[in-house]
Amino acid sequence: MTGSKKYTLFLISPKQRYVNYPAHSEMAKMFGKKRLMIPLALPAIASLTPDHYDIHIFDEEIESLPKNLKPDIVGITTLAATGKRAFELGDRYRAMGCKVIYGGPYASFMQEEALKHGDCVIAGEAEGKWEQALEDFEHGCLKPVYESEIFIPFKTQKPPRWDLVNMDRIFQVAIQVSRGCPFNCDFCLVSKNFGRKMRYRDINNVVEEIRAAPTKYFFFVDDNLTINKKYAKELMQAIIPLKISWGCVCSLDVATDEELLNLMAEAGCFNILVGFESLNPASLDESQKHHNQGGSIYSEAINKIHAAGIHINASFVVGFDNDTLDEFDRIFDFTMQHNLPHVNLHLLNAPPGTETHRKLSDEGRLLSCDPELGVGHFPTLQYMNMSQIEIFDKYMETVAKLYSFDTIRQKGEALFSKGAFTRPGGELSAFMKARLSWITFKEFVLTGDPDRKKLFRFILNLIVTKQIAIDKGLGFLLSMLGYNRHIKAHQKNMAEYRQIVMGQDKGAWKKDISVTRDKITGIQIMNHTSGIKKVGVVGEGKMGSGIFHYLLDFEFDLVWICSPGADAEKIHRQFTKRIKRSLDAGILDRQRFDILIRTQVSHNLPDLQSCDLIIEAIPESMELKKDLFLQLDRIVKPDAVFASNSSSIQPSDLYPVGPRSGKFIGLHFFYPVPLKNIVEFTITSNTTIQTQSTIEAFLRDIDRRFITMNEKNSFLLNKIFLKVQNDAFLLVQSGNCSYLQMDQLVKTYLFPFGIFDFCDSVGIDTMLASILNYLQNDPDKENYSRFIATLSDLVSQGRLGFKSGEGFYKYPVDQNLCDEPGNAGELVERLHQSWTLSGRQLTKQAKIPFDDANHAIKEYFGTSEGPFD
Repeated sequence: MTGSKKYTLFLISPKQRYVNYPAHSEMAKMFGKKRLMIPLALPAIASLTPDHYDIHIFDEEIESLPKNLKPDIVGITTLAATGKRAFELGDRYRAMGCKVIYGGPYASFMQEEALKHGDCVIAGEAEGKWEQALEDFEHGCLKPVYESEIFIPFKTQKPPRWDLVNMDRIFQVAIQVSRGCPFNCDFCLVSKNFGRKMRYRDINNVVEEIRAAPTKYFFFVDDNLTINKKYAKELMQAIIPLKISWGCVCSLDVATDEELLNLMAEAGCFNILVGFESLNPASLDESQKHHNQGGSIYSEAINKIHAAGIHINASFVVGFDNDTLDEFDRIFDFTMQHNLPHVNLHLLNAPPGTETHRKLSDEGRLLSCDPELGVGHFPTLQYMNMSQIEIFDKYMETVAKLYSFDTIRQKGEALFSKGAFTRPGGELSAFMKARLSWITFKEFVLTGDPDRKKLFRFILNLIVTKQIAIDKGLGFLLSMLGYNRHIKAHQKNMAEYRQIVMGQDKGAWKKDISVTRDKITGIQIMNHTSGIKKVGVVGEGKMGSGIFHYLLDFEFDLVWICSPGADAEKIHRQFTKRIKRSLDAGILDRQRFDILIRTQVSHNLPDLQSCDLIIEAIPESMELKKDLFLQLDRIVKPDAVFASNSSSIQPSDLYPVGPRSGKFIGLHFFYPVPLKNIVEFTITSNTTIQTQSTIEAFLRDIDRRFITMNEKNSFLLNKIFLKVQNDAFLLVQSGNCSYLQMDQLVKTYLFPFGIFDFCDSVGIDTMLASILNYLQNDPDKENYSRFIATLSDLVSQGRLGFKSGEGFYKYPVDQNLCDEPGNAGELVERLHQSWTLSGRQLTKQAKIPFDDANHAIKEYFGTSEGPFD
């Protein structure tokens, strides 16, 4: 407690678990900050608090909560995305004996839930009710809910307590000059929180607040700063002398008043956020956003705003009942056509309190997912025409395309070539200028990305020729870099994010019928959700043959390519006999038989040219595989997906970076294919979201369980087995038992196959090559050195396993010579522990859901229980 203060008060903004790219957190880092700005609610509430409170403001995004200071009372502001964390903090401080008051939109509309974790909710506007709640707290009679029946006049406001905020950690501050919104959009809370009648502060009161602020950078958080154009013009004229730099939210109709637009530019406006929301008129009607109708004005309005030297931050929402996945492409094309680099793209969510929430709740379309996901890039409801994974994949694909430097360069060159952005913005310190200049040089000059370099040269030339202000030019480069970095960070977490989405996906609300009838024959035909219709398989060995024959049960057009040394004609005759027997036995109907009899089986790679997917299953040789894919690249249509069934070679090692690298993946099936219901699906850093979505749909089409992983954590199942192999080998080498005894123990107590006879059956040389591939970048590869040395010795001696007649065993093996060792129980326990621990550890590293991994491990090892059972 400080001086004569009687109570200690914590005002807290909880940390968001998931932060979407429009928050511009990466941009803040470049400025050496933790966050662009903190919620205005905290310093505003502090300004209403009596002097006898020792106030501490904590935004968890910029600093941790202290552990050695206990408050008397805690105020926590809430959003849907921070609600879970807010309730955790409420429980924590109540357990310490503190009183907890919640405010903000989430608690306002979730009062019953909030009161399970706190003592009080202040719903709606806090002025007057906050002071009353503190007085009641001091007298020990704090009420559960404080809610105003009328809205305050909002003529004057006390300056926010920015002195209580660590300004070294934020870049700009928020300011609000009006409350209310005359519109009543279904997905928005503004008119519910602040009413539909506009209320404005005295302009002198606003000017005083700006003068007292600790920065020259502001963001007006009003929901439409220029809806009252007379007030807006007076405000602009008042702040022009203050020489500040700022952004705001307003509608496109600001462009209809050129006087206002020019005043905004002169007053320091550099960016306005415009809620286009949708380009689909039916979706605008659906959401009651009728005032955005009339897209014909868009082009003229955008051009006028750009001509004033002001950026547009274009905001869009996809997911209305009239939307399809095509909306994403329409938005992308629109932003290209109108040179809009700053795009805030969100998925439709339904915050509590909105009409959208009420409607979807009544229909049973709200998913019981974590409210933390309501940040705009996670789907949280059942959409009418799109499944959750479909809309999520298309969203991530679109934002990646929006902020690729190829797209940024094209938009930037078109936007700045007219010389409109010449007015300088706010001043920066010499240190900050040096810092940002170095970041710009490093990221745009010292880079291998030609689009970055070209864009930098273009902007630099405009700066030198005074066609763009230096801060506007560098600011554009850094803001685009910030978006790009944030989206790349999202992409690194895609496996985790997609599993979250898939775990709650119930499909589209308006479910498509999966089986239709041919218009002529009336026979049922299958609709492949992946869009893949023609599949090619290359390789006639165990895996190639297994994959091909498994796909016969599904309605694909198939092509089977054999190696030059194989007898393709004989293979085709055998295949023909097989399907004729199936026809005669009634397993195949005549229609399917007529399709299959046309299946091509040959040595000719050009037969694959029209395939949608090609699965390679040739011998485990990098040279052979690379050569095959180079040949295929020249033959097969550009949009086909290439998949390698390699059990140890990373996809990116098999295909060079190029136009098709986004459509190159790993599909590791297991032998025998019909009996092993598991596929390891490996994506590379270049694999597009669309490719990933297509292949996952294909695997579902063929009834395959799969685990999706990136290359770093690929071949999960083989790596788990390698750990068990190595431990079994070390136990034998330590004199605990013989190879044969170990295999008999494993087959009796653990798995349906032995450790060392498995190596012999695969081939010692093949096993060695695979292990060396797995361990290439493994920090623990030294632990396998003795096992690798033994395998190398066997290969050098020509003991390759069953195919050479000798490996770990000499064939035939006399099984009768094997007695169970005396320490059998201990050995089995140690191997079981090795299998369990390695399965759990590697699964966690790969960030794969435990249920999926558990199923895959049981399928691979042929056990009824897995390491997570």
